[in-house]
Amino acid sequence: MMKTNPSFTFIDTPEALRAFAEDNADIDWLAFDTEFVGEKRYQTLLCLIQVGTQNGDYIIDPLAIDDLWPFLNMLSDPSILVLTHAGENDYRLLEEQFGLIPKNLFDIQIAAGFCSYRYPISYSKIVEAELGDRVKKDYGVSNWEGRPIQPEQLSYALNDILYLPGLYKSLLKKLEETGRVDWVRQELQIWESAEYYQRDPDKEILGNNLISKLRPKQQIFLIRLLRWRDEVAREKNYSKEMVFSSKNMGNLIRAIPSGKKGLDNNRRLSDSVIKRHGDRFVDFYEREATPEELGLIARLPDGPSENEEYELILDMLYLMVKYRCLKEGISVQLVFPRGELNNMKSDPGYHSELLNTDWRKQFLGAEVLEWIQERERLEINFGEGRIELSLRD
Repeated sequence: MMKTNPSFTFIDTPEALRAFAEDNADIDWLAFDTEFVGEKRYQTLLCLIQVGTQNGDYIIDPLAIDDLWPFLNMLSDPSILVLTHAGENDYRLLEEQFGLIPKNLFDIQIAAGFCSYRYPISYSKIVEAELGDRVKKDYGVSNWEGRPIQPEQLSYALNDILYLPGLYKSLLKKLEETGRVDWVRQELQIWESAEYYQRDPDKEILGNNLISKLRPKQQIFLIRLLRWRDEVAREKNYSKEMVFSSKNMGNLIRAIPSGKKGLDNNRRLSDSVIKRHGDRFVDFYEREATPEELGLIARLPDGPSENEEYELILDMLYLMVKYRCLKEGISVQLVFPRGELNNMKSDPGYHSELLNTDWRKQFLGAEVLEWIQERERLEINFGEGRIELSLRD
């Protein structure tokens, strides 16, 4: 059952945080998690930090403390093993807001994927499977920004780190038995690289599901619309959906060729939005494209492949990898994520950086890697009692 009324230290002053860092100066490991609010805002608000060490358990209130570096420095100390479950979003948040690059990481969700569990596996499921306890999730969606924090919220938040040391010991034993400790280490080293957190400012544009289906003039319009929405959201600290809803972008794109009159007469578009921004939208559509915008269009991925045979062969290759993963007790979503397959379908020349990882090369083997790299040459042959996947000469 869930651990009830755990003892912990609540830290809400700079002095208490410095004392925490001093008391834990010689620790070997720490477990941590965060609670944050990202809804209805551009800048995610960090609301709580839960920490466990061999000296005790703590909850830090980042809304009450301006300087969090006495704690953050511990996450970048290579002599301290940092335990998380699904910690990627926590690290991205800390890098974005503080420039933190973590070191010496062990993530339970990643490790579980190397131990016959599906990836990603929830915290409650891995706790029950490995430790036999049930974790209640009553406060998963909670007002973490509100103060004072309720005791029930604190108990819920603390449970997100209380089981991490036990999970680490349990999974580490399995990894040692299968010889995969180094594989997990390699995978998590990606999170310890500053390059991993670099953001392409045009990622939203390049990944937009609609843009590849549009004509060039419409593409330029959508580029300007997305950039304007992002700029307003950042300035006002609103979510981008609050500025202009994504579900209405298709309606706006279809209506904009008819100019302001077409926008005014479109019943699917908000009158108040068109009144405030209609002229701006018309300008976005009518203005000539800049060289930079044309260059961005050139970077857009191709639309879905229309080569059905190519897609079917890729699906078969993926199923072969998936079957091997099942037999070897490792999640296919770690080895060969579905998103990478979709990228290969859209772009025959796409090269997956993931496949450069040493552990993936070791697991997949030279032949499968060659098939993936030379996938346009793959063919399926049917013989007596066999189906053969091979490369054409």
